[in-house]
Amino acid sequence: MTTTLKTLLTAVLLVAGTTTGHAGDLSSTVTLTSDYDFRGVTQTSEDPALQASLDYAFGEGFTLGAWASNVDFGPGTDSNVEADVYGGYTKSYDNGFTWNAGFIYYTYHPGGDHVNNFELAVGGGYKNFGTKYYYSDDFSSSGLSAYYLEANYTQPLPKDFALSVHAGKSGGDYWTAAGGAYEDYGIAVSKPVGHFTASVKYAFSDTYADRVIVSLVTTFPWKD
Repeated sequence: MTTTLKTLLTAVLLVAGTTTGHAGDLSSTVTLTSDYDFRGVTQTSEDPALQASLDYAFGEGFTLGAWASNVDFGPGTDSNVEADVYGGYTKSYDNGFTWNAGFIYYTYHPGGDHVNNFELAVGGGYKNFGTKYYYSDDFSSSGLSAYYLEANYTQPLPKDFALSVHAGKSGGDYWTAAGGAYEDYGIAVSKPVGHFTASVKYAFSDTYADRVIVSLVTTFPWKD
C-alpha cells in the first residue's frame, strides 16, 4: 500500500473516530470484479480488480469516504493503484425524489503518470431512476475540462433478482482533443446471495471494446 493511500484511509478513520455517531455509521464495501470498468473504459487492461471503500455517514445526509483499487493502463504507464477520496450530501423526500451534490478526488500511484483529477458532481432521482453530472476543469491533470453525464435505472425482478440499465456520455475539451466525445452503456443482472451480491454486466460503448464483467460485492458490518 502506498504512503499516499495510507494517508487517505487514515484521514477517513480519524474523521470517523472523532465524530459523534453510532458504530453503524462506519461501513466498508469490498468488491472482486473481473474487470474495473470506468465510464465504459477498462482501468485494468481487462484484468480482475480487488476494490475496497471505507465510508462514514455523519447523519443528516452528509458522507465522507475513501476508495481504492488496483489499476493497469498498459505499457508505458506507471500507475498500479488508484486511491480516491470523496464526500457529499444527499437529500431524500417522502415522495421518492432525491438530490445530491459532492466531490471526488482521484489519485494514482506511483505518481509518474501525473493524472490526478478533481471532480464536482450533482445529481437527482426519483424512486429507481437517477441521473448525475460530473465536471472537472483539469481532467487527468491535462489543463482541459471534461464532463460526464449518466442515467441509471434499476428494476426489481422475481426471486430477488434486479435488472440495472446504464447510459453515460463523456464530453468536454479533453475528449474533443482526444478524438471526440463518446457514449457508454451497460446492462446488468444482480442477485443477493447471503451477505454478498453477485452481478453480471454487459458493458459497451460507441468507441471502446464490449465486455462481460462478473462481480461479487459485500458490505461490512454484516447485518442479519
